Amino acid sequence: MQFLNQSHKIVTLCLALKIWHLHVFAYYTPSQSLISHSAFLLGEKIYFFGGQVLNGSLFYLDLTVDWNNKDPAFAKADGLMDLSTLRNATTNLVVKDNKPFTTDTTDTINSEMFQVDLSNTPYTYSKIKPHGQLPPVPRSYISSVVDSLGKIYLWGGDSADTYSNPSTHDNTMYIFDTNSSTWSYNKPSNAPDARDGYTATLLPNGKIVYIGGIYTNHGGDANINEILIYDTYNTRSPWSLMTARNHTELANRYGHSAVLAPNGYSIIIYGGDTSPSVLTSDLGLLVLDTRDYSWDQPYSQNAPDKYSTRRYHTATVHQNYMIVAFGVLRYSGSSLYPVQILDLSDGNYKWTENFVASSSPSSKKKIIIIGIIVSIIIVMVLGVSEFLIKKRRRKKVLVMANQRNVLPTLSYPAPPSSNNNNTTNNQTPVFNVPPDQSNLSEVIFSISANFVFWIIFYLVCKHIKSL
Repeated sequence: MQFLNQSHKIVTLCLALKIWHLHVFAYYTPSQSLISHSAFLLGEKIYFFGGQVLNGSLFYLDLTVDWNNKDPAFAKADGLMDLSTLRNATTNLVVKDNKPFTTDTTDTINSEMFQVDLSNTPYTYSKIKPHGQLPPVPRSYISSVVDSLGKIYLWGGDSADTYSNPSTHDNTMYIFDTNSSTWSYNKPSNAPDARDGYTATLLPNGKIVYIGGIYTNHGGDANINEILIYDTYNTRSPWSLMTARNHTELANRYGHSAVLAPNGYSIIIYGGDTSPSVLTSDLGLLVLDTRDYSWDQPYSQNAPDKYSTRRYHTATVHQNYMIVAFGVLRYSGSSLYPVQILDLSDGNYKWTENFVASSSPSSKKKIIIIGIIVSIIIVMVLGVSEFLIKKRRRKKVLVMANQRNVLPTLSYPAPPSSNNNNTTNNQTPVFNVPPDQSNLSEVIFSISANFVFWIIFYLVCKHIKSL
């Protein structure tokens, strides 16, 4: 019985640790890969929305823990939201009344906009009812930016019907004010031909840099060296064209990604495709220096070969990492699940398999405190459970002895051998009690006690995971 009691404690501890692992460290696996989705960074989480491969769940990539690119730390967001209509949607993070929101505009299916409140869990979403001018026609393959005033800028895109209607060439800049939920238009005389599949990057000086893409009026690739710039502070003549300098011939591209580097002036673009697709083209990393608009094609350690680059993916910068997520292989068109990680430390570019979270001292201290608290809870509950079981067992033995009129007896060990006549018999008496007679009630009590413990432990783990 003693062996069973020890085994019971071991099983309880193993189950407790398993619950801790499942609810604190287990990662969420998205049901499908995403194509032409959108992503944004909030704090230390990258949130993912929509995509051509429909995914109705809102989930994020946790950047507070270490993980490998083959097993990213994805987690499902807490909230009931159906985001399956957000195909090719563009998503922007907006802060209103000190609360973070996202604003999503959908593709050719409709022109509806949604707002997701990320200030509290569970997250909630609602449809936006805009005022002022009519919203733009439905469109896809667009990129948008939001400025410090909460204004979202959308331009170009493919406004073809889902099935057969031809694209409509529209080079109007559409501006949505998230503070008043109103649309406004700006179509100056110097507006360039519209594109889709481009990237839009907002610089700290309020200028939006448009790179690459496909012209919507004739379908040809936009010249990679023709950089379009929209000045958000100049409403009369906001557009300008810069011709970027480069030392080698660069392939045009669409469906690529672009992020602003931590230095605030370099734009890193990656991946994409050409039209028509030329598999011999190198569509790896390019860096645009916006101080003089010059291209650099830097060497990147462990770079994917030209057949393994992606298109219609997302790229997000967090501290010294650029995290590339989902998309399709340029060569085969097959969808990809694992992420790619580019280390930007020390001005170098190195593709790596591991993401290392830069936890602050306060975060590490909190993790240590939480670990100590959980350990104390485990030891206390197991100790109290064992104490109650032993107390219950002693009480039952005495009751059984009284019921049988069996009194505990004193006995002495056998006297020492007669060969040693000088040894005195001063042995300590032994108190004999009836043998342990455990029954089903003890097992039920033990299981009940541990069941209560597991419920409490589950709630503690769930709370810790939400921190």
